[in-house]
Amino acid sequence: MLMRNKRKASKFLKKRIILTLLSVMLLFILSSCGGDSLIPDESPLPTDEIEGGGEHQGNEQNLDGENQEEENDTEEGNDEEDELVETEKFKARALYLTGWTVGIPENVEKYIDIAKDTEINSYVIDIKDDDGFVGYESQIPEVRELGTWKYKYDAKSVLKKFKDNDIHLIGRLVCFKDPQFSSKHPEWAVKMADGSLYRERNGATWIDPYRREAWPYIINIAKEAIELGFDEIQFDYVRFPNDGKKSSMRFNNDGSEKYEIINEFLSYAKKELPGIVLSADVFGIILESPEDVEDIGQYLELVGMDIDYISPMVYPSHYAVGQKVNGVQFMTPDL
Repeated sequence: MLMRNKRKASKFLKKRIILTLLSVMLLFILSSCGGDSLIPDESPLPTDEIEGGGEHQGNEQNLDGENQEEENDTEEGNDEEDELVETEKFKARALYLTGWTVGIPENVEKYIDIAKDTEINSYVIDIKDDDGFVGYESQIPEVRELGTWKYKYDAKSVLKKFKDNDIHLIGRLVCFKDPQFSSKHPEWAVKMADGSLYRERNGATWIDPYRREAWPYIINIAKEAIELGFDEIQFDYVRFPNDGKKSSMRFNNDGSEKYEIINEFLSYAKKELPGIVLSADVFGIILESPEDVEDIGQYLELVGMDIDYISPMVYPSHYAVGQKVNGVQFMTPDL
């Protein structure tokens, strides 16, 4: 196990070194050009930040954005379909609300008043939570056929009330942790070595991220949410499972690394949702642990290439007793 971890760490460090060298080379080339240099205040890219939430019930969206890194919302490429999409500069200060919460009219009025009386200008609301249910009556044929929606709130009515009060709406969409869809499509679910469905300790099953056939289901839900009135989409659980005996998990691996599949999914989402602001929740521990990067498929330097924002989630429970972070040793990280 020690040798295996060393090999993973070595591989992880090599990737970081390569990315660093490429960045240095790019800076050298740019500095050698005869054109005007970019000045921060004159940057063609947006500089405002929108805070992101996490996987999550304690969403980072109620902060001022210090923990969120903005990614370039454009790509350069030879593909004629690549377009420069300008998004309105907006700094969200948001709170997270479940579908059940906004299903109570009095709560909606309360949170509208909070937005009027405080600096809160946005809310993160569940589209599809980790129970696998779309939280409102979806009109997507596949969702209706599978019965994977549950009436938690009236989406049109609730979103209209918030929008009428100039409140920015961010839809939280749980991706691969989906016990409803994966149980109805077991052929696309994460399996165990004996062929049975992988289950978390609480019994929840997952979509296998390698199963590209399942991706349109997730993205179609995002498209409908935008049509209903959400301003942006926040992808949660956009990773591989890490609960239970990992060595017994079986994926439909086509030879790609886990992080490559996660990046490919986000790239697919960006192409299917042109002009829509997208973000993804990531574990903060991936900055410190090569093993976690390999396990869940979230590679920080790459995961944000095709989205607009990343939302780091720093859970004390992810850190070991005595672990050092930036040279500081934490003997009780959970306090």
